[in-house]
Amino acid sequence: MESEEEKYIMTILGPKSMGPEDICLPYEHLTSDLSSANIDHSDDKLPREDLKLEFKNLSRLRKYPYNSLENCVQSDTVYTLGHELLYAADFGVKFVIDTTPKIFGKDWEKLQKVTEEVGDKISIITGCSGLADSTLDVLARKKINLTSEQFDLQVQKCINDFTFELNTGYSGLKAGFIGEIVILNLNQIEKARLKAAITVSKEIGVPVFLSIDDNSEILPDLIDYIIKDLDYDSEKVIIQMSKLDSSFISSTSQATVGSSSLASPASHHTSPWNLLSKTRFSICFTQYSRGLSYIAGHWVADNFGLEEGKSEDEKLGVGKKMNATSTCRPPQNYQIRSNLPSIYSFLQEIKLDDPILERLLVSTGISFKSQLLQFGGDGYSSVFEGITQDKYASPIDERIISQIFNENPKRIFSYWTKPPVEEVEIPMFTCRWCDDEFLDDGSRPKFEKFENTYCSMKCLADHRKFGFE
Repeated sequence: MESEEEKYIMTILGPKSMGPEDICLPYEHLTSDLSSANIDHSDDKLPREDLKLEFKNLSRLRKYPYNSLENCVQSDTVYTLGHELLYAADFGVKFVIDTTPKIFGKDWEKLQKVTEEVGDKISIITGCSGLADSTLDVLARKKINLTSEQFDLQVQKCINDFTFELNTGYSGLKAGFIGEIVILNLNQIEKARLKAAITVSKEIGVPVFLSIDDNSEILPDLIDYIIKDLDYDSEKVIIQMSKLDSSFISSTSQATVGSSSLASPASHHTSPWNLLSKTRFSICFTQYSRGLSYIAGHWVADNFGLEEGKSEDEKLGVGKKMNATSTCRPPQNYQIRSNLPSIYSFLQEIKLDDPILERLLVSTGISFKSQLLQFGGDGYSSVFEGITQDKYASPIDERIISQIFNENPKRIFSYWTKPPVEEVEIPMFTCRWCDDEFLDDGSRPKFEKFENTYCSMKCLADHRKFGFE
């Protein structure tokens, strides 16, 4: 019998428990649409490319996925995604967490279609983003500083939105965490959303997923803001980082922080190390990066005029040169490499009793069609397959694999508990003659005489024979 205090993961179809052998991919983008994040480099002297998504171009697109607008839109392949996920299910993948934010294609209806395709083979968890889902808020566009009253109002709006989405969902579908909240520079809008998310998390224990992608420079300020200003140091705060530099996993220099045996990284890459060793936050490394800090940073600046000295029309992006699909051209030759070898090496450094192990998550982070099996990619099972294959001379301990792909996501994303059952008084009546008790819900006849209650006419008649004494 299940305990009423048992915690569940809230999937889009409702609460569910994760089994001891279930694999979870905690950072995917099932309905990703990055076409709106593509930018036009006015100083780019390279030949422009907008490759067709066909066999002859697949090799190049796996390396430079932004060189094709078609490749940037994964949200139009929902039926293909179902088959891709079912293939991953054959390797034990049972839970997939979709962290797609609204500005990059989040679509509840398409998630429902994917769920229908996979049936009960895979459970999908998605997040709520709240009202201000992007740094492209009108105030941020015009670079207006918020007053303390405006900031507090923005925080309260976000709290209301988060709470509403978590409680009601979308057309019967449920959200299981807050996020993904994209952090680019910790401006006032981002701080308001972050403060709101942390406030809700502290109250009900719901996880908060933050994405800084490969922009590690912002991480120290982010950590400092959360811990000092928001007074929250919890594993329920998950920070996604796709960049895993070799200097971070080098074994040439060892550092001891607590009982951790991980290597001390080079000074210019201390941010992930600080995160793991000096806080209780969780961290999610991904096989693939979106290059989000690079793309979004230029996109915001180029299209919404965050630089000084522009006219109002220029600030609002009026007159920007657009291509045939009314989308800014993609950054040319922006290379995305697989972090799989680095993730494997990183896991080799971890000891089974290392406390850091309890806060590690690993996922593929697929955002482009060229990363799917149908288009020549490695698919959703690649990160799990890649670090467990026999091709490595020293395989990762199976207990570490279980910790990262099962125990950690189960603990971190489980927060929902069954509401307490209210005790309802059941109406009963006692027969004055036979002294038996009966349910008084109208399901059987009840007879009354001289303020006495009887279960049948026979009992009433028998009592009458004795003068109702």
